Amino acid sequence: MLKLEQVSKSYGKKRVMHSVNASFEDGRVHGIIGLNGAGKTTLFNCICGLLDYEGDITHTAITKLKDHIGYLPTEPYFFPRIKGSEYLAFIQHAKNVKGMDNELVQYFDLPLNEYIDGYSTGMKRKLAFIGAMIGAADIYILDEPFNGVDIKSNLLLKQHILKLKENGKTILLSSHITSSLTELCDEVHLLKDGSFAKQYLPGTYNLIEQDMMEL
Repeated sequence: MLKLEQVSKSYGKKRVMHSVNASFEDGRVHGIIGLNGAGKTTLFNCICGLLDYEGDITHTAITKLKDHIGYLPTEPYFFPRIKGSEYLAFIQHAKNVKGMDNELVQYFDLPLNEYIDGYSTGMKRKLAFIGAMIGAADIYILDEPFNGVDIKSNLLLKQHILKLKENGKTILLSSHITSSLTELCDEVHLLKDGSFAKQYLPGTYNLIEQDMMEL
């Protein structure tokens, strides 16, 4: 279980996360929603160890948390003049693993021998998703994975996320597409002004859009 206890984050005098407490069980998909600037990406970066923070982020069975996370950021960074195949090879080297999910590579059918500079937004998103899946992570943090992808790829992403769930992984998923969250998630947390304001279970998913409109 991934646990957040009194997690706070400030940039100078501006506090963007306020005493966040949450528990995320293994083998479940946990949705995170909120308006732009609510703190979703900051929260994910803290969990991944990319930002300093106050409080505690721990897992009941993992010590070095950042070594067990597969992270898809909302805006993946790619070095200029690098090909798709080179990017994936770089990720393998960085994670010290060999091979990748070839089924996923075949599904997305990306032009891996071409420069990423020429990829569309959706193609870049799919390449970054493949990269996030490299290695044997226990926790997957997917920040807006459906942005810019076509309908077929959207379905493939959903299938793969459910496959991760079946394999007992912990998935944190953010999306502005409410239907994707309600279709995939076992629970959804509303992040408002840097803290969790509300939790939704499947029986109350019909309230999400109404509450978002009132923010």
